[in-house]
Amino acid sequence: MAAGVWRTESNAATQTVMAIVGLLVGVALIIGFRGYEGGGRWGFLLGIVVALLSIGLLLFGGRQAIVVDPQTRQIAIEHASLLGRKTKTIRFEGDCGRERRRVGR
Repeated sequence: MAAGVWRTESNAATQTVMAIVGLLVGVALIIGFRGYEGGGRWGFLLGIVVALLSIGLLLFGGRQAIVVDPQTRQIAIEHASLLGRKTKTIRFEGDCGRERRRVGR
């Protein structure tokens, strides 16, 4: 990695732990509120939603990295998950590093 290149990465371990905790909370809500009528039905549905979101995070979540290289004038966004790896590159133009002057009042 060259000097002047900025890189930031997400923490996949933290995301996985949060997804597992969310899944456990969702399952606990489903089990705790099953068979209830009236207001308890909302707790059951909330458990289903939390569990499905957590499963989605486990499947589609992963490691994200953003690399900004001002010398080649591009931003690379890398995403790796259980379903594969994807990289997107965005080129940018402009006066990087120059001071802008305000015109007017």
